[in-house]
Amino acid sequence: MIKAFRADDRLIHGQVQTQWISTYGVNRVMIIDSNVVRDPINVQILKLAKPAGIDLVICDEEKAMNLIAKDAAQPAARTFVTACRMQRRGLSIPSIIVGPFPSKAGAVQMGKNTYFTEKELAAADELTEHGTEIAFQLLPNEPKTLYRDVRKK
Repeated sequence: MIKAFRADDRLIHGQVQTQWISTYGVNRVMIIDSNVVRDPINVQILKLAKPAGIDLVICDEEKAMNLIAKDAAQPAARTFVTACRMQRRGLSIPSIIVGPFPSKAGAVQMGKNTYFTEKELAAADELTEHGTEIAFQLLPNEPKTLYRDVRKK
């Protein structure tokens, strides 16, 4: 069962450590990113960044699909493309909280500190079409701005 799904380029950082984990009362954070799995330095950094008492799983989409079916987690993916592929495989993702996505070539600004490439926009559109609520919200106590409202503009 998913307690919260977050798309965030930085994966684990201060806001996740101090606010998001406690807001959703999770005991496991799952980083879903095939590139991170193959990068021992990144894995070590994420292990150091996780709060004490929280389990951390860093895995690819296949392993994530199996683990989520068995236990609660707070998955985090670096892009919507990962979430979209997992939804196509049958994972129910009711909502995604969007963290910062840095500016990059060809990306359009979607919110404060948030830029999407065409590929990310297409994945977010597909997720939304299948009922996933995508919300821009940097901190839990801030109001949500819905992707579908921003996309209309």
